[in-house]
This record gives sequence, C-alpha cells and structure tokens, in this order.
Amino acid sequence: MCRYFFQFIHCRIFQISPDALSYFSNPDMESDEFQAHITQVMSTLDVAVQNLDDLAKLVPSLERLGTIHATMGIKKEQLGVSIAGWRRSEQAKPWPNELASQ
Repeated sequence: MCRYFFQFIHCRIFQISPDALSYFSNPDMESDEFQAHITQVMSTLDVAVQNLDDLAKLVPSLERLGTIHATMGIKKEQLGVSIAGWRRSEQAKPWPNELASQ
C-alpha cells in the first residue's frame, strides 16, 4: 500500500507540475528508475520520521537529499510549489478507493 500511495502522490505532482517529469529519463511509473525513486522516497521518509528527536542524524540526511535534488537542477521553489499544489488539490478530492479501504 505504501508504494501505491507514493505513486499516487507523484502522479498528482506531475499533473500539477508537468515539467517535473523531465527529471526522469523514463517517467513510466512501472520503470525500474521510477520504482527505485519511490523506494528512496519511502526510505528517506522513514529515516526522517525515526529521527525527529535526533537532529544530529536527521539534518545530514535532509542535507544530502537537498544536495541530490540541487545537483539534478531541481530548485527549492519547484519542490514547494509541487507539494503545496498537491496538498491544495487533494483537500477537495476523496482518497482513491485503493487507499480509502486500507
């Protein structure tokens, strides 16, 4: 279920900000590249949640994440717009059936 949730989030981000697709050589959500990205997103979120009380571990992980995105040319503003836009659009929509039943 978690993998589906993160695919859903990315799908919505791509709908809101189609230029975000350009950061993937293969934007097919079933591709190995995209599945590896989803796995990394889930892993990073897990590390962040586990270390909320330990900034000495959390901050380097988030800095590394920022460096990776900056190296790819992704700007902080793009992330903020995509995430904020996703959140606003989702407030007016019901959860997909696959998530609502979990």
